[in-house]
Amino acid sequence: MLALLIEDVTLIKHRQITVAVRFRGGATATLTLPRPLTAQQIRATHEDVRREIDVMLDEYTDAQVAHLLNERGLRTGAGDAFDPVSVQWVRCSHKIKSLKERMLVCNDRGDWLYAPPDQLPPDSTSSRQPSNDGNSTVRGAV
Repeated sequence: MLALLIEDVTLIKHRQITVAVRFRGGATATLTLPRPLTAQQIRATHEDVRREIDVMLDEYTDAQVAHLLNERGLRTGAGDAFDPVSVQWVRCSHKIKSLKERMLVCNDRGDWLYAPPDQLPPDSTSSRQPSNDGNSTVRGAV
């Protein structure tokens, strides 16, 4: 039935979609519509949640952030509960630094990767020379 009424339709895709309809009687109509969101945009984690993740990562690991977000009832863009992998995905896709990248001193288990400079013993900054005490190992290596 539409074929009896419509002569042709022209679609123009730019920042928005323009639909030009020409009817058989010579009348025309033009509609301008916003472009639909991509699947990635539809499933993206909300900007407020991303900001909250960024703030939390000053003090917490991905696993801890996921736990806190779930306690607050927040969900991923797909509507799922957060887990460490989903927090990592949000971090990587939005170039948010992890706790490790921010601090560079501890990991998820609280192990120190290296001591902060203000906590190093005074003699650790000077270079050590191997001793000549008859021991064949250097710096206590076994």
